[in-house]
Amino acid sequence: MTRRSPRRPVLLTVLCGLLAAGCNPLGGSTIVAPNIPPQTSFQIVGTPGTPFMATISDTRASYNFTSVIPLSVVIINNLPPVRMVAVKLVNTRALMSLEIVTGFTPFAVSSTSQPFGSASVQLGGTLAAFAPAPNPDVRFYVKAPPGELFTGLIEDQNTAYAIQATAPTLFLFESPQGSFDGFFQQAFNLGNFVIDLSVNGAVIATGIGGPTITVR
Repeated sequence: MTRRSPRRPVLLTVLCGLLAAGCNPLGGSTIVAPNIPPQTSFQIVGTPGTPFMATISDTRASYNFTSVIPLSVVIINNLPPVRMVAVKLVNTRALMSLEIVTGFTPFAVSSTSQPFGSASVQLGGTLAAFAPAPNPDVRFYVKAPPGELFTGLIEDQNTAYAIQATAPTLFLFESPQGSFDGFFQQAFNLGNFVIDLSVNGAVIATGIGGPTITVR
């Protein structure tokens, strides 16, 4: 989507702070910037390659997706409480574990090794029911060599959100205002990014390259 370039002065400050703070999925608690709110991060780990389907919801919107272990999921601009439920899609004893990670510390963990087993975690209180699907449903799916550490910004016309994660990561951008884009920078260039930007289920842009890339 057409829009201005990301906020480069803010971005440089953010990336320096993030790298100094280490791998913090909440964007780096040492950063002081009024237009960079925190994010909520979920990890789906266990036996690599195990397929699953999941729903993640806060009080405003819910998202469905299917993937394989491992995967990180980040909701940007969320309204807690937030809950994730995942179900294994195989009749095996493969392990699936859901984790909410704050800094380096798991906040909540739920695991299953049952055939077609399920697990759930939540943060910020009890979510009584899943919210409706978002409109628009905006997602950035970041693929790179597994474990590739990256930082960047996802922003709309009003606000820039600092990000830090390892590939693969699915970013869910809730209630963006106007146009939006994402800027991503590898901490160590282990191989190309492949980043899909989708809106309402359709991929509208794909970025391939590195060590920095912008998708809009």
